[in-house]
Amino acid sequence: MQLLDEGPRWVESDDDALEIERVHEHCSIYTHPDVAGAMLDAVGWVGDADLKGKRLLEPCCGDGSFLRLAVDRLLVWARREANLDEGTLGDAITAFEFDRVTAEAARTAVRGRLEQAGIASDTARRLALRWVRTEDFLLATGLGTFSHVVGNPPYMRWSKLPPRLKTQYEAAIDPVAAKGDICLAFIWRCAGLIDDLGVIALLCADRWLRCAYGEQARAELAKSLRIAAFFEAHDLPVFVGKREVSAYAGVTILDRERESGATVVRPDSLGALSAALRNWRTAAKSKQPQKAPSLRGDGSAILADDDTHRLLSALAEGYPILADAGVGVRCGVALGHAKTFLVGADAEIEPQRLLPYIRSDDLNEDGSTSASRMLVNPWDCDGRLVDLARWPRLEKHLTASREVLAARACVSGRQDWYRTIDRLPADRPAGRIFVAGMARRSRVALSRPDEVPGNAIYVLSTQSWPPAALYAMLRSGLLDLHAAGLASTFAGGTKRFDGTFLRQVRLPLWSMVSRKLQQRLVELDTSVPVPRPQLLADVFRLKSARARRALDRTLNIETENGS
Repeated sequence: MQLLDEGPRWVESDDDALEIERVHEHCSIYTHPDVAGAMLDAVGWVGDADLKGKRLLEPCCGDGSFLRLAVDRLLVWARREANLDEGTLGDAITAFEFDRVTAEAARTAVRGRLEQAGIASDTARRLALRWVRTEDFLLATGLGTFSHVVGNPPYMRWSKLPPRLKTQYEAAIDPVAAKGDICLAFIWRCAGLIDDLGVIALLCADRWLRCAYGEQARAELAKSLRIAAFFEAHDLPVFVGKREVSAYAGVTILDRERESGATVVRPDSLGALSAALRNWRTAAKSKQPQKAPSLRGDGSAILADDDTHRLLSALAEGYPILADAGVGVRCGVALGHAKTFLVGADAEIEPQRLLPYIRSDDLNEDGSTSASRMLVNPWDCDGRLVDLARWPRLEKHLTASREVLAARACVSGRQDWYRTIDRLPADRPAGRIFVAGMARRSRVALSRPDEVPGNAIYVLSTQSWPPAALYAMLRSGLLDLHAAGLASTFAGGTKRFDGTFLRQVRLPLWSMVSRKLQQRLVELDTSVPVPRPQLLADVFRLKSARARRALDRTLNIETENGS
């Protein structure tokens, strides 16, 4: 019997041990026991099932929320079979925890349960030591395959990992999963360890299903896995721990069955979530399979109720993305030192070198903009840095911050020390539409030619659609419709309307829109953003009553959530 309590392999010094403590402190967000129990039910790790030969993996056991319950259920089965033999039980559970103190606490809890079940103390100690490994799951080898996987993977930005640990991970994990956040790497590793009938249930932020960093991993996973079910846990108290969790979480169930589509549930309480998890298989069998898969690499996963899922899938099949409909998407301008480049309108700088700078808060409800700051513009109209000698007040202002400006990564030499990260686009035509990158519901505004959008703003420019008509579509709920199934969501209901999302939005070619509708769009009163499901249904030529009802319901729900 292999006993492992070696600690993570990369730890060689006191500094490494301190890094483990820092990572562990950051990631110590544990699972509510009711949710842990329901997730074990969802994957079928229950005492009345046949667990002979089954193996459960818990990749990050922490305080043992899942582990303790998993052991209890294994013992129920073993007692029923009158088989508490160490050889039978020894390979049933594998749990990882790379913090020694936390791992030992989990072992102590396991030993207590085993001894209460009548297992000898020495045997209980060996089983606990075998089941709970003080080791880094992402670097562990020789694990075999598992029939059940449950857990709450840690969430930490890849860029925040300790350098030595990051290097180890990048050497061990496929590059498609070694990015974004560590949660993605855990999901990737779990997916590679389940057997043909295996089921995975993970409680984690749903960003990996939405954001660009997960696209390649989603595409690869979709070749052998599907999202069988997704349970949105936004605003539900599914976590326990010292830290607040800003990213919205959900329980994702993955398996190797090939029927497309997913059961998507949005429970409104912890009890409803637990009940939905326990009953998801029954609910899934009563549904018709959805036509489009939820797990895909060519955009965000579609996570919505059946009708909204079908509606968004139909739009994706029948209409082009914005770029193919003649609408460009571009992020606003990154500065590199806002303290220097953003000033008040009364700054002692040549007025010709100041431009209105638009941030999200500067987009008004009526669709206008009100710049609260001015951008210090070091670029000429040809996209070259201006000669500071010709602008003495500008030179004085920038020189006061020369040391910090020159130290930025965007600076390539002695001559461009006063540049912004991004060049200001020379073409700033009328009719550009600004979209706030983060909002509870979409916030859009028509810009003026002299305005410069910040990098939390996205800019839509149209070559085919008249700006007024495109703006009318946006003010009528086009983005909110797509956000219902495609946008990342954060604490408080804030959604990410970023480039990844906007490049998935569907829009008919202008030539496909009837003349009557074209005129209606151009002349529409857009002074107030109002959901107009009937208008969108007509533009997208939605004929079925079911699709129109889904559109109406989705827009009204999104409006209520954003108000």
